[in-house]
Amino acid sequence: MTALILLAAIIANAFGRRFAGGLLSQWVGPIGGTQVARLVQAAIVGATVAALAPVWWWGLAAALLAFAGATAGFPTGMVPRRAVHYLGLVAHGLMATVPLAAGAWWVGAGWWWLLAAGVLRAPVYGLATLWQPHVPALGLTPDGLPDPPAWAEFWAGGLLGAGLALALM
Repeated sequence: MTALILLAAIIANAFGRRFAGGLLSQWVGPIGGTQVARLVQAAIVGATVAALAPVWWWGLAAALLAFAGATAGFPTGMVPRRAVHYLGLVAHGLMATVPLAAGAWWVGAGWWWLLAAGVLRAPVYGLATLWQPHVPALGLTPDGLPDPPAWAEFWAGGLLGAGLALALM
């Protein structure tokens, strides 16, 4: 059962991060800007936490914290080419997860899982630039490397989902 919960959190948040990266507007057309897509990602984070936490309102707080973290920009770009880009992606990952980790710490949950998810964003983006499957419906095409790499967004969201699940289990 634990493995299924972890898998569900990974899949849901992988799509949440990809929605924030442009998949939602690809599917439904103009949605009113990136903040709307980030709200969708935050809602998925909130739903994940509400489903796993001992009280439902933790999900509401997590959604607000996730939205705050999702508004952080990428200091050095999203395609890692040099060491400075990897450091920028670590910074971005931490900007996205520190608000959630602080909330987890406040309620006594495993905050370190969320920080780990943030730090691991850099190597995930690096690995995702090496290969991308061809699934146009998900915005994944091997023709050139988009910025941001869509495949990296899936994996970064999956890491976030794993961090949320592990923090609360």
